[in-house]
Amino acid sequence: MITHLLLGLGILLVGYGLLRARRVGGADPVRDPQTWLRIAVPPRRDLPMLTLEYRGQVQFGPVQARWTAPPEAAMACGNPGRDPALPGGDVPAGRYRVMEAVDLTDAADPLRDAFGTLALILRPEAGGRDVLLHGQRRQTRHAPGGVAVLSRVLDALVEQLGDPRGLRVEIERRSIRRQGWGGTGREMRR
Repeated sequence: MITHLLLGLGILLVGYGLLRARRVGGADPVRDPQTWLRIAVPPRRDLPMLTLEYRGQVQFGPVQARWTAPPEAAMACGNPGRDPALPGGDVPAGRYRVMEAVDLTDAADPLRDAFGTLALILRPEAGGRDVLLHGQRRQTRHAPGGVAVLSRVLDALVEQLGDPRGLRVEIERRSIRRQGWGGTGREMRR
């Protein structure tokens, strides 16, 4: 009698577990419309930060990122002002999707030095040029492929995500006024 009760309770618990798994497991968090990888400069900060958000909750980060093109690459592309719309420019603001994760472990040394051992190809939703979210062995001031984070950070993010294809990415760039809102301060009203 007790074994029948335990067996019945076990079947009930397994059924309940399967029902919950079907409800929760049907959604893929990476491709869920409420999942975003955000790269932006937070208030009162000077450098961009990368965070992974799922349903309004931070799941990864914030971690420091870089998105400024190297001056020598911009000059070589004829874009000394690093205009985001032109080759060799800074990464353009906008919404992107991860198209693919690329393993650069076997790439030539100069490529691994510039982009680390892993890169995510980001394609803009509104058209434009693809950019990379790539690793760097050590943090530098510039990101040669688009957006750069430390290689170990990118590895941890991709390990948490699993297959990142389809992940929404938002890059938000804002102008920051360093001189204040009223000019230099010399033009005082009397």
